[in-house]
Amino acid sequence: MIDKIEGRYHLICDICGGEAEQTFNSFDEAVDFKVDSGWIIQRHKGCWEDVCPDCYSVKEERRR
Repeated sequence: MIDKIEGRYHLICDICGGEAEQTFNSFDEAVDFKVDSGWIIQRHKGCWEDVCPDCYSVKEERRR
């Protein structure tokens, strides 16, 4: 998820709760970072999830 905390945008993994090392001035900056850094956006049980690169591989293994 991208959450606004104290005026800054934080990119947080919906699986592990881990946060990107940097914060962002805008929602669009956070989205650009997410795309460039290997995070994915996926739909799971009707909800969109932001998933960090570490969790993506684990989640894919669980679905198999």
